[in-house]
Amino acid sequence: MIAGVLLAAGRSQRMGQPKLLLPWRGLPLVRYIAQQALSTQLDELLVVVGHRAEHMLAALDGLDVRIVRNERFLDGQSTSLGAGIAAVGADVSAALVLLADQPLLQPQTIDALLDVYRREHPPIVVPRYDGQRGNPVLFDSALFPELRAITGDRGARDVIMAHQDEIRWLDTTDRGILLDIDTPDTYERLIEQSGVER
Repeated sequence: MIAGVLLAAGRSQRMGQPKLLLPWRGLPLVRYIAQQALSTQLDELLVVVGHRAEHMLAALDGLDVRIVRNERFLDGQSTSLGAGIAAVGADVSAALVLLADQPLLQPQTIDALLDVYRREHPPIVVPRYDGQRGNPVLFDSALFPELRAITGDRGARDVIMAHQDEIRWLDTTDRGILLDIDTPDTYERLIEQSGVER
């Protein structure tokens, strides 16, 4: 069983407003991303919420997701990652850690990552576009203790670096693995480049 862990608890400080509630194709961004993930072969999807949690829950209403509340979201991204990983079931063999601000990520890329894991069972599967590492990243359950031990305002980079010789790279033509929304400028640029409606 492979779970998706969608990190949606951040404060969007660089954006200046809750970016995950901004419209994307007529939906709040967090709902659009969750729907994309739910359309893949993931066995379940956990969504970690923190900042503006009630607004996130309203945006996700009716979707088949499991909500994980991170009351420590002010302590940084590691607390959301740890909360999400701690909430996956004992029967989960791997978790795909997704960012909620990557609207151009293709569901086919997620399925390709899952296929690699189910076929080869590597400790880490990382997508790569034109030689650049992207997200989401899949982790075998053997690495869950290391993911839960991360502290501060950072993600899983240290765990990835500690196991870089064990990474199974997935080269992809999906540039969406590199593109996220951090500022008003990047939001407007992605809207313009992708030609989507708000």
